[in-house]
Amino acid sequence: MATPPLTMDDHETDASSFSYVPSCFPDDICFHIMLFLELNSIKHCVLISKQWNLMARKIPISVDMSYKIEKLEHCLKLLSRSKLHWNMTSLDLTKNSLDTNSSVWIEIFMNSHYISSLKQLNLNYNYDMGDPCFTMIAKSTKFQNLQVLKASTCGITDFSVQVLAQNAAMSNLRELYLNRNDITESGVKALSTSTIMSQLQVLDLYCKRIGPNGAQHLALAPFKLRELHLLACEIQDDGAIAIGKSPQMCNLTLLDLQANSIETVGASALLGSEYMKNLTSLNLSENKLGKSIGMIIASNLSNLTYLHLGDSKIGEEGAISIVSSPNMSNLTFLSLCHNSLGADFASTLASSVHISKLQKLDLYYNNLGDSGATSLASSAYLKSLTFLDLAYNTIGNEGVLSIALSRNLPSLKRLILANNNFTYTGEDALKQSRYAAFTLMDELY
Repeated sequence: MATPPLTMDDHETDASSFSYVPSCFPDDICFHIMLFLELNSIKHCVLISKQWNLMARKIPISVDMSYKIEKLEHCLKLLSRSKLHWNMTSLDLTKNSLDTNSSVWIEIFMNSHYISSLKQLNLNYNYDMGDPCFTMIAKSTKFQNLQVLKASTCGITDFSVQVLAQNAAMSNLRELYLNRNDITESGVKALSTSTIMSQLQVLDLYCKRIGPNGAQHLALAPFKLRELHLLACEIQDDGAIAIGKSPQMCNLTLLDLQANSIETVGASALLGSEYMKNLTSLNLSENKLGKSIGMIIASNLSNLTYLHLGDSKIGEEGAISIVSSPNMSNLTFLSLCHNSLGADFASTLASSVHISKLQKLDLYYNNLGDSGATSLASSAYLKSLTFLDLAYNTIGNEGVLSIALSRNLPSLKRLILANNNFTYTGEDALKQSRYAAFTLMDELY
């Protein structure tokens, strides 16, 4: 839902020059009262008194003009011409078909007084924005307070990244999201060698042309990231090794390296590193890790709450190492889908006290069978589970009946049992169970 433009009649004057005697409320009390009000109510507060007028303009305002808002050009022009100084700290222009034809009125808006107060700007999914339009924003000198910039899927290239990295006004950026753009290792190098970008804490670069050299540039960058998202960037073993060796990565709590052609050598160096010990969230799915990586994770990473190793070739032995490790006792999310796991794994997981905090468990496309399903259904340690995916696990009537009759999954809100081997007998048992309302399964005819 788009936020109405922050405009009022032109005869209203700029409250910054007001002198006034506070009303029954001191300024700070008046300000805190308004923090609880919706935007439309705040707009009316300016009419109450001079004090309320001034306090209303200090309230941080988030303006949502996302998803093809009608007359966006008109709204932005109104904002740029407004004499009223609202404290607009966030502007969302997601998916508005911004392109080179928008450059004239974007330039007008870039010159408005609102820009200097922005802390967050969202330009995601403006597919045809491209370099000409984005660089108008990237080179603006008015973004001294900008902390979060989102420009995913905007059709930009290394040129835009280089302009951004050279703009001193961007020195307060903390979070930068540039995924699904045409960025290569050259763009990553521009970011990584820029002292202006030294405050970055979150970086998202889902761009397949970054490669191992791009990861090596990041490893030498001046910033110390909390979150690094490099989905499908083809960093390979060399890139993973470089990240693992970098002292600059010591603050990482989230690392997403899904689908990066990383194998055992690279993953071993990465996860055995002392600089990875603060990780709470790790995604290495769709890499060829091998069973030894499961053992390294189990022994070296004790702070994980989120672990995604789907389709990672860790095998049953590696998976058993993880679920039986005391170091995994903080896990709330675990995905081991598509890893050829069997009944022995399910039995170990079900009997492990160390997985008692799990809320979401994804075991899609393994080979748990009836025995594995029965083990999970009888577990005393899965009472916190809200989501369980057991699709494609060759589960027959015996396993499904165990689940249907189980009282060991009291928190469950979503159960997926599609594409298994049970018949009408199993289906009827599920439909009469406490889990019926939120179970996804094949309809049998």
